[in-house]
Amino acid sequence: TAVENPFSTNPDSGQNTLQYEDSLVEYTVHPGETLYSISRRFMVSMDTLTKRNHLKTNILSEGQVLIIPLKKELEIKDRKRSDTLVSPIKLIPVNKFRDSSKYRVVVFLPFNLDTIDVRNIRRFAVDYYMGALLAIDSLKKHNVQCDFHFFDYESRIEPFDTVLMSDELLNADLIFAPFNFQMAKKLKEWSSDKAMKIVFPLKSLNKLHDYRANDYFMEPDASAKEYILAKHLARLDSCQLVFIKTTDSLDIADQNKFLEIYYNINATTKLIEANTKNYKYFSNKKNTKTIYVLLSENETIVEEVLTFAVEKENVLIYGKEQWLKKIKFVSSIENLTAFRYAVGTYLNYQNESIKRIHRMYRWKFNSDMTKMSGIGFDATLNIVMHLLYDKTLQKGLVHNFRFDFEGSPLNHNMGGYILNFDNLDISIVE
Repeated sequence: TAVENPFSTNPDSGQNTLQYEDSLVEYTVHPGETLYSISRRFMVSMDTLTKRNHLKTNILSEGQVLIIPLKKELEIKDRKRSDTLVSPIKLIPVNKFRDSSKYRVVVFLPFNLDTIDVRNIRRFAVDYYMGALLAIDSLKKHNVQCDFHFFDYESRIEPFDTVLMSDELLNADLIFAPFNFQMAKKLKEWSSDKAMKIVFPLKSLNKLHDYRANDYFMEPDASAKEYILAKHLARLDSCQLVFIKTTDSLDIADQNKFLEIYYNINATTKLIEANTKNYKYFSNKKNTKTIYVLLSENETIVEEVLTFAVEKENVLIYGKEQWLKKIKFVSSIENLTAFRYAVGTYLNYQNESIKRIHRMYRWKFNSDMTKMSGIGFDATLNIVMHLLYDKTLQKGLVHNFRFDFEGSPLNHNMGGYILNFDNLDISIVE
């Protein structure tokens, strides 16, 4: 008979999954590991580990064997005696006989369950995973029929190359690529002649974008952010819009790309092109709000424009997100000028709908939701609905999804936000 998937969104599967009991595994303590780190790793309380193993102290020894009770959500299969590689760390049981009415979704995450997490990336996997679990609950309300299968792509017992040859992957309808660039690239090459859709959830994977029909990219790239900014500025009225062009070779490509986008979106607001020598002149126009756009990362020019704007009452600056990290003056006590910029993702803790989901997250996991949790939630809810059920849920927790460019469908998210930076405070404009 088929094995019920505890990550199924089938509303009828709830009663069956309640009958599963926690499974027990033996775990050998690695050098440097503590009771706390192991409890976090397997999402089991220290108190439970202490009682189960009759521990009299929290100090562990290398090579010590612990009995760990795993919740069914993290069930680890027993290792089979075989000459072939069989993973004990597939995070859910796999259906041997697939229900054709359900979609199969595969998610790769770096849990490092059988390795030492030397790069400290497990925490990102766990945050993403918990966000995904919360989204699976939400999918059930949409009458979605999906089975989710999570793989630890950092596993040494079942290497990533072995997973690529598995039936679980061949039968998938939708796969979320690993965070690791090289593994994501290998997955992309593997799927080149296959029908399933591949989702690349992180910005670092955008370099793999080559307009292949079945590839989807969640995080807006630099061009998308310029499009977000251009669309926002095009809707402004009762103002003069001044674009400050620089001669810095590092800025020219971004500047030209923005101008190309702006002039091709049929903007109603006229764009005035200025330079670093004459831009101040335009602020002298009486009773008119002047909006300056400066897409430069030249520290001298940015500081000069922000300092100039302090003296003007009717001036607003639009810049780049990179200013916050690369331009020391921006976050210094000397800077008194606010500015706006475009971003691809943003977790707005002040939003009432996000507060509601955050409360659910705290109740379920006794932890605060992070941006990575939001990415996991959006990938599991919004992307699954969009790609498998053709239903667009534009607003995610951290994403504002828009898979089109001026009405033409795209596989790269072009949605995002305009933020305002003022006196070290960041708030959302739209």
